[in-house]
Amino acid sequence: SGGYVGYAVGSFVGTLSYEELGFHGPYLIVGVYVFLILILIRLILPHDTKPISNFERLREPVLEKHDLAYPNTTGAPVAEDDLSPMVLAPLLCQMVVNMTGGYFSMVTVPFLIECCSVSATQGSSMITAYSLTLAVGFFIAGVVSQRRALSPTAQAILGAVMVALGPCIMFPSPTLTALYSNSQYIGYLAIVLFGVGDPLVVSVTVCQMESVQTELYGRTLSPKQSSRIASFWLAGWIFGYYAGMFIAGVLMELVTFEVGGWIMASLSLLSVCVTAALKLAIWWKKKKRAEKISPVV
Repeated sequence: SGGYVGYAVGSFVGTLSYEELGFHGPYLIVGVYVFLILILIRLILPHDTKPISNFERLREPVLEKHDLAYPNTTGAPVAEDDLSPMVLAPLLCQMVVNMTGGYFSMVTVPFLIECCSVSATQGSSMITAYSLTLAVGFFIAGVVSQRRALSPTAQAILGAVMVALGPCIMFPSPTLTALYSNSQYIGYLAIVLFGVGDPLVVSVTVCQMESVQTELYGRTLSPKQSSRIASFWLAGWIFGYYAGMFIAGVLMELVTFEVGGWIMASLSLLSVCVTAALKLAIWWKKKKRAEKISPVV
């Protein structure tokens, strides 16, 4: 959440400095900011290279090899690093949702300038609001996940549907004059859908990947495998967002804003189908295993 607050402030200050000082303005402000951070680091961090006294304790794994939280249920020998390739399926669903967020960030300002003739500052305020909503959205997603108000599958589906609705509201057809001419106001509803839906998906992706590993394929989940899953999740999150920006640039050259929004919305709905299919497959696997274990009467 803190990162998105910084992103929101940076977007707004960068646009203001550009309008007042030109292209050199944002770079000047960033340079001064980095210089101040370097001074702050010099004052705060220790000046020696002594190791942290409790570092060894911090390095202890959460799970021990002899006390796995998710044992192998297939009975077949499994190597410690045997990670099912299907764990990438929930990650791909998350990446599609992140791509929609990247598309939104890239396209919103040009769209508002074209349809509503807003200034660059007014357009960037929408991105600032989006970043702040993401910060709040991750807090909401954390509370929902911690209190288990929704199952991971239901939470991921709800988030993906919210993200899919965002482009439909943000980029309406020019034939819908009332919506199109007021996009700078109606777009805030899309911001709320984006800002809450994306974190709902991101916050449960690791859990879904682990479920595929342990419940669908019945394989163990060691600390090493958990670390790999977390690494894939973080890389997919970042790649998906910036890939969405690249896709936005391509779509702006080929199709209208409306069509591009519908394409991204369709991809998010496709992730809903994949998430539901994975849940159904896990349920079917559990049922089959229970039938094997149950004694025949």
